Order: sequence, then structure tokens, then C-alpha cells
Amino acid sequence: MKNRSYIVEFFIEKRVYLFALAIIYFSFIKGLHAQVDGSSKQEIRITSTFKPSIIKKGKLFFYATPPERDSTAFKFKYDLPFITVKTRVKPFTINPLDMQRQNALTDSSGFYGKLGYGSLQNPYAQFSFEDDNVNRVISVWAKHISAKGLIKDQQFSNSSIGATIDSRLNEYQKLIFNLGYDLDQYRQYGFDHSLFNFSNSQINQQYNYFNTSVSFSSLGKDGNSSISPSLYFSNLSTSSNSNENNLNLSIPFTKRVAETFYLKSRPMLDLVFFSKSNNSSKLTTLFQLPLNGKFYNNFFNVEGGFNAVLYNSRTSILPSLDLHYKPANSILDLFIEIANKASVNSLYYLSTQNPFIVIPDSLSIFQQVEYGGGAKVKLEKRFSVKVNGGYTSFVNLPLY
Repeated sequence: MKNRSYIVEFFIEKRVYLFALAIIYFSFIKGLHAQVDGSSKQEIRITSTFKPSIIKKGKLFFYATPPERDSTAFKFKYDLPFITVKTRVKPFTINPLDMQRQNALTDSSGFYGKLGYGSLQNPYAQFSFEDDNVNRVISVWAKHISAKGLIKDQQFSNSSIGATIDSRLNEYQKLIFNLGYDLDQYRQYGFDHSLFNFSNSQINQQYNYFNTSVSFSSLGKDGNSSISPSLYFSNLSTSSNSNENNLNLSIPFTKRVAETFYLKSRPMLDLVFFSKSNNSSKLTTLFQLPLNGKFYNNFFNVEGGFNAVLYNSRTSILPSLDLHYKPANSILDLFIEIANKASVNSLYYLSTQNPFIVIPDSLSIFQQVEYGGGAKVKLEKRFSVKVNGGYTSFVNLPLY
């Protein structure tokens, strides 16, 4: 009986002990859950230094053109202007590096030289001398560039010399004289050398280009008129015994008729004498007589007219128009454009487009006609939307 009673008491004490442990455990779990606010949403913030950007599509194009020579203009004067700073009290100026600004024209002269060498066996040289007087500027220059590639016969060279005299006759008139000579040499290399074997006379291309021009500019004393006639002559000869003489006369002028109306014109005559392989010379003529008017006010800005074109015993009337309608303080700009262009496909122009040209039998007149229109809406200072469309027609494209 004693043993039985002991066993029962032990069993009861064990249950009480387990029950107490269970109460402590559930109380601890409840305390943990009570620390978490289930009503608020959880947020995860990730900071990244990556900045997305739009990258232009990359394409590789190959054109059989020689490297372009450096066309940086000669600079003999390094005149730094004053910097004006505006304040609420009064504006003041800063003279950079304590240099003195040249307020009046003075006599000066200078020499300019540049030498270089590229990775494709590409030597380069450029020299110039300028004598600058108050009423006359004389410039003389010489340039040379050549290159040789890794492909057989892939090479070219260009040499040029020239001079310019810019004479200021008076306050309103100026006379400019130019003289130059270019020597361009190319080798035809775009063929399979294992299948064809051409002679040097067939591969070599050489262009000798001589040009001279004189121009005169005159501005009316009242500032309401201007005229700038010019006369240009050039001669081009090639290694294939082709020859071209080009004479161009141009007389642009502008006249202000009223406060908001101008008259403009540019009569131009082109005479091109071309002969191929010592054959008889052929004459190509192009005469243009444009007449345009320009008018503007608070709503319209209009410039247009017509161009009478006479070429090879044919006559055409080509219209031109550039109309903009934009009311004052308006975000809308409506425009209509009609443009016409006519020029001679001279051998010189064709050779500058493609130095490996096959000499044509005769020259033609290039014409380009464009019709367009649209609207531009400026919504904010740096945001605008432009919608436009057009039609373009080409006749005798310079493709040889």
C-alpha cells in the first residue's frame, strides 16, 4: 500500500512539473509574437549605384575613302575677350590671365606649322604664313598628306599650295583674291590581285586642279542693301587625259524695301568645258535667275519666290517657299517648305565624291526638289514635339 501510494504521488508530481514547463513555454512564445507588429507592412530597400542609359546602336561601315586631312583653321591671334560679371551693385569685368585685349587693329605677321605621322604610314605636314595689316591680309600656305595601307596598291597622297589676299578698300567695301593648286594621287586597289594584273597606268589616278577667284563685297552706307559679285575659274586635268574648265559668275544682292520686307536675288552662270581622252570639248551651261522676297511680322515669317533656270537650251521655273506661322506667345509653330536646287555634275565635283570614279562620257545637270511641312509644339522650356513630312525628287544624281 505504501509503495502504491508513493507511485501515485510521484506520477502526480511529474504531471505538475510538465504542466508548469508547458505554461512557461507558451508564455515565452506569446511574448515573442507580441513584439512583432503584424498590422504594418514590411519594406525592403535596396540601394544600387547602377544608372541605366540608352546606348546608340553600333554599326561598322566601310567606305573606300582616304583619311581626311586636318582642316583646322590657322590661328595667329589668341585674343581673349573680357568677361563681364553682373551684380546687384554694378557690373565689373575680368581680364583673363591679365592679358591686354587688342582694341584697335595693328600690323602683325606670323608663321604656322604642323607635322604629324599616323599609324597607316601616314605622314602629314602643313605650313602657313600670314601678314596682317590694318587694311590688308596676305596668307600663303602649303599642305601635304599621304597614307599607305596594308592592302597592295592601297595608297594615296594629296599636296596643295595656295594664297589669299584680303584687301579692305574702305569701311563698306572689300576685295578678296584667291589662288590655289591641288595634286591628288590615288591607286585603284579594290580588285583581286591574284586574278587580275593591271598596269600602273590603269591603276594610278591623278588629278591636277588649279583654281583662282576674285570677289567684291559692298555694303550700303544706310545698311539697307548689299552686293557681292564673284568670278571663279578652275582647270582640272587627269592622268587619263581628261580635261575640264569651269567658269562661274555669281552676283548675289539684297535690298531692304520696307521695315519688314526684303528682296533677294543671286544670278549665277556656270560654263563647263569638258573633254574625255583628248576628244573634242563639250560645253554644259547652266544659268539661274532667282528672285525671292522676305516678309515677317508678329504672326508670319515668309521667304519665297521662284528661280528661272536655263540649261542646255531648256527652261524651267522652280518655286521656293519657307513659311512659318507662329503667333506671339504661342506654343504652336506651323511651317511649309518648298526647295529647289540645280547644279552641274562637273568632273571635279564627282571626283571629290568618289576619287576612284570612272570618267563619264558627258556631264549632266543635277536637280533636287523638296516639298515639306509640319508643326512644332513647344510645351516646356526644354521639351517640344515636332511632326513633319515631305517628298523629295532627284534627277541625275551624281552617281558614277
